[in-house]
Amino acid sequence: MELTTENTSSDANGKEQYKAFDIQKKTQEAEIAQLNLDNLPEFVWIPDFISLAGSVVYNTIRKPNDLDVIVRSDESNSKFTIELDKSLRLKIDRILLDRVGSPSDNWSTVDWIGNTYGPNWKYLSLYDLVLRPKKPEIHKLDEPEFEAEFYKSAEDSKQIIDDKLKHPERHKTALLSDLRYMGNTGFPLLQSRKPWGTWSKLGLLQYFAKIVDALRSIDIELVAPLIGDDKYKTSYWECYRQARKYLKKPEIIAIEKPIAKDLKFSITKEDERIVTSVVYPVDEEDSQGDFTDAIEIRKAAIGFMENSKRIKVYHEGQSIAVNIIETYLSPVDWTMTDTHGNTQFIKKGSWVMSLRILDDYRWKQIKDGTLTGFSIGGTAQV
Repeated sequence: MELTTENTSSDANGKEQYKAFDIQKKTQEAEIAQLNLDNLPEFVWIPDFISLAGSVVYNTIRKPNDLDVIVRSDESNSKFTIELDKSLRLKIDRILLDRVGSPSDNWSTVDWIGNTYGPNWKYLSLYDLVLRPKKPEIHKLDEPEFEAEFYKSAEDSKQIIDDKLKHPERHKTALLSDLRYMGNTGFPLLQSRKPWGTWSKLGLLQYFAKIVDALRSIDIELVAPLIGDDKYKTSYWECYRQARKYLKKPEIIAIEKPIAKDLKFSITKEDERIVTSVVYPVDEEDSQGDFTDAIEIRKAAIGFMENSKRIKVYHEGQSIAVNIIETYLSPVDWTMTDTHGNTQFIKKGSWVMSLRILDDYRWKQIKDGTLTGFSIGGTAQV
């Protein structure tokens, strides 16, 4: 190998400096030149590396509502990892053996090194992972026996629901999903007289009601929004309201809630026969071991003033002679003290009521402790 020189230059002392080619670099370049790396063969590493699935490619009666992107890789925390499998390594080993061989003593073996971030030194690039565009085409797996056993066509959708209704405790999540499909997709189409598979609007409402009844049987209740709520006008809840006529008629029973523990009438104005007490406290067990929150207590208090205003003794007979002086939801935590110095703590959100007792006999019962406090009475659907 001939040693050649490049341009000369002078340093601070005027001495000429010579730059010689690095003999080791020239040797490396010569060996790389011997590698037959032109026109490397192309092959598919991971067929169908990215595919589309979900209801957008299903042949169902439902309007597509999801698109699944399937990546042939390992997934963890939304990160995809592609492993170098043995078949790929075998292919590359053969290519290297054919194209690279052993042109010098600089290497005797080929070392495979895994690194998430790739090489962090000088490197010679060989292959890119190329995604070759394919013509969009739905591929159907050839699984006739499996399909016959587990897949149902759109015509069998009612039978599928019937099968779920036999064991709602097992299929509660799927049944709730069916309700959403019916209310959000099927109902608005049928409401506007557009087709939705083989369903009729009547059939949808009846099946909607069947599912609601099945969920109620395992203590899952749909809580409908109130008028004025943003959800009230959605197609789902409109479907629910129209389906209610097909629900099983609930049993109407009378219920009574006894006074909460340790809460009694406070005679706040004895000369005016005014007594005050908590009707129902927030988040405290009553004598039956039940409790409720401020939202439900507010509904009960408003419902009483709008629809009842009746005070009875032990929830029986005629209303007694009283005037309702005030009824309110406590805005703060506070302690009430009566004319005898007795106190009771009232939690924020609790329902409080004051009555003027006009009936002499009932006033005597309050004074001697026969009547001690409020309890809630009413009817409920169960």
